[in-house]
Amino acid sequence: MTVSEELDSLHAQFPACGTVAYADLAAGMVLVANSQSPLDRHALDALCAQAGCLLGENSAPPLGSGAPAFALAREPGRLMLAFKSPRQPTDALLCLAAPDLDLGAFQAAARDCLDRITADG
Repeated sequence: MTVSEELDSLHAQFPACGTVAYADLAAGMVLVANSQSPLDRHALDALCAQAGCLLGENSAPPLGSGAPAFALAREPGRLMLAFKSPRQPTDALLCLAAPDLDLGAFQAAARDCLDRITADG
């Protein structure tokens, strides 16, 4: 499956996740996105910057101690989730979701999705 198809499949499984994006944290940009609402390049770049702050980047340590593989930020009316790839540490899966998202099931599915995307990287 292509990256776009992987994101589409994850979104289909979890409709509460309104935006799913595959990003390169080192470049500071979203490479592919699937979103229910239109997000312009500026909004996607801001999402990537927020994830870089939470997960850490080559040029900056993460917020807090250690380099997490997962970060969650609660915002008014939504959740921002970020997953760092263990295979490609500069690659990440970024998600904006409704607060009623089934976090346990989504985390497992998102990690599997990111693992498939980066398997050939």
